[in-house]
Amino acid sequence: MAARSEVAQNAAPGSKLASSLIPREHGAWLILLIPMLAGTVLSAAELRGFALLRLLLVTVGALCAFTGGSAAEAVLRRNQSVRCSTPVVAVLAISACCGVGLLLTVQRHAMLSIIILIAPVLLIRVLAQVAAGKNRPDKTIMGELLATIILTATGPAARAALCDRFDSASLWLWVLSVAFFSGGIVYVKMQLAAAKYRANWGTAKRVNISVPTLGWIGLMLASALLLMSRQPFSGSRSIRWLVLCAFGPGFIRACIGIMRLQPRVPVLKRVGMIEAALATAFLCAVIPLVNALTKP
Repeated sequence: MAARSEVAQNAAPGSKLASSLIPREHGAWLILLIPMLAGTVLSAAELRGFALLRLLLVTVGALCAFTGGSAAEAVLRRNQSVRCSTPVVAVLAISACCGVGLLLTVQRHAMLSIIILIAPVLLIRVLAQVAAGKNRPDKTIMGELLATIILTATGPAARAALCDRFDSASLWLWVLSVAFFSGGIVYVKMQLAAAKYRANWGTAKRVNISVPTLGWIGLMLASALLLMSRQPFSGSRSIRWLVLCAFGPGFIRACIGIMRLQPRVPVLKRVGMIEAALATAFLCAVIPLVNALTKP
């Protein structure tokens, strides 16, 4: 029994690292996959040579970068040995090979545009993690917003793989995806911050905790009004309805959440189901919205 216990203890670090290869942040999977699916559907009618092969490279590369990157951060924080980090290196190597394959098969301007836009954000995240040591800057609102910019790049990457270009539709999809998913981040952070209070709860605490969500509401409302008032776009009436369909449910959820905010732990399973439903509604609306915004 003692020998079996010792073996279990020795195997524990490797098993923990193996489990860390599958990120537990279920919302991050939505942020990664919804833009990729939107970019794929958006570009389905404009396929270029070897499009499906390049899309496969984007999918495998993004999934490996996501899982390997999350595990690599865990390795840095827990000071795992080189032996334990070997699976992480292997997964990241697969991601790098997929990236090289994309650079060789997609117009360099398309992929380099995405890389140039992502690189500063990724560098900030890496430097923040190195400077923080065992702390978790990636769990702050700013850290998760930076991660959202990186994860939603799968949308323009999928479009670049299928259409062999980075154009205004790619940029619109990226910007709209970041805007939508940032709302979910600040909302969940607000709920978790409120749960820490058990006493002295009042209007002042509610307003203080709600500031990031209120900021998102104000920014999205101003941006939506600007989009819906743009007359140069043909079909501006349809744009108004599509903006409402894409962002309206999240906007309503945020307002109700602020009004009903209480110092209690949210039911994360229910929160996740609501996020999935809102993301599905966004997916259905963002594809025709991007088409309408880029229509000549």
